[in-house]
Amino acid sequence: MAETRSASKLTTILSAAAGAGSGTAMSVAPYQHIVVAFASDNAADLTVSCQGSIADAEPDWAGTPSVTVDWDLIGLQHLDDGTILSGDTGLVIATDSVFYYMVNTDALNWLNFDVTTYVAGDVTVQVRAFNNS
Repeated sequence: MAETRSASKLTTILSAAAGAGSGTAMSVAPYQHIVVAFASDNAADLTVSCQGSIADAEPDWAGTPSVTVDWDLIGLQHLDDGTILSGDTGLVIATDSVFYYMVNTDALNWLNFDVTTYVAGDVTVQVRAFNNS
């Protein structure tokens, strides 16, 4: 039997973000696989971190993770060479380019991205979620 793939629409989490702060979260509970595109521009010099949560309701991404603010930083795997980035480190961007990563979303309900360190430039983060069946 042939495998089929159902995919979400391309969702923009951060759009030309030119400063620190979280994007617009995406509910990822229905999906098995997540691919993320980071596109940097204007002499980008910044760090983007991936945030995930198993909470039923979307957490306060700006709050410090705690018993009542349920989220954590999530690692990423580069689609080019398989390198795994620690969630605590995030993606350090120091050039204008496009980068593709996978996110392990096992049991996560929410996914977001946050510019944690900002010096210059901007970044757009887009997500495509999908299932194989």
